Amino acid sequence: GMFSCIMNLSNTILGAGMLGLPHAFASSGYLLGSILLFVFALLSGFGLYLLANISVDHFSEKRNATFYNVATKAFPQGALVIDVAVAVKCFGVGTSYLIVVGDLLPKAFSSMGASGIITDRRFVITLLMGGIIAPLCCLKKLDALRFTS
Repeated sequence: GMFSCIMNLSNTILGAGMLGLPHAFASSGYLLGSILLFVFALLSGFGLYLLANISVDHFSEKRNATFYNVATKAFPQGALVIDVAVAVKCFGVGTSYLIVVGDLLPKAFSSMGASGIITDRRFVITLLMGGIIAPLCCLKKLDALRFTS
């Protein structure tokens, strides 16, 4: 139900951010990295606070507070911009996971003694896309992903 959806989305949000943090700190240093992390955490929290207020103020009786409805109420002229931003973010998260898995799985297979096509990065990414990710994208409810996260 709702709990598995929340956990699945939390896993997605935290996973992508955690993968990028080491590189961000290595590029900017501990002091600037910590300051930037704090500033962007505050901005994210403030954005969520604003979205939650709009949701409660305008959609609490009807219980149709979808992200699209709330975002359109917050920024009516920018509905298309918000849709594009969400699509780009989702594409970026998916791409980052494929890059990480494409870099690590062939090395893991090689260290276990495997050789041949299973150690080819492009093959592994294609196999994951066609065999695992594409079928999961066809599920009708987010709740169905609770077993795969």
